[in-house]
Amino acid sequence: MKDINKILKSRTAEILLAENGIIHQNHFPESEVTLEDVKQELAIYPILSNNRKICVLIDLSNVKSVEKQARDYLASDATSEFVLATALVAPTMVSRVLGNFFLGLNKPPIPVKLFRSKEEGLEWLMQLISSQRGGQ
Repeated sequence: MKDINKILKSRTAEILLAENGIIHQNHFPESEVTLEDVKQELAIYPILSNNRKICVLIDLSNVKSVEKQARDYLASDATSEFVLATALVAPTMVSRVLGNFFLGLNKPPIPVKLFRSKEEGLEWLMQLISSQRGGQ
């Protein structure tokens, strides 16, 4: 995966736009994600995408916790302004619990799915992108 823009960082993650047009967000080890972190990360997306709606692949492997206010914000309309869909990658037991907890309690306004690998998440996002292009 090559990046086509610079890599930007929040307090808890590294974020880049790949050649395929998908934003990749990789959290730093032992990340404890707050509302402010989420707001900062969402503000990075339009910078990288040149204000276009994009798909996002978020690797939860290193996430230790996500505070309730952050989860609520991620499930609000704030995410749909620049995000078409999100693939959550959760290869570890802890990340799967976090991902399932989020999806079970929150109802995001955009499609969000949990995957065990980045490859599965990317495949799903690419299918969504292809189906949207076909429908235009």
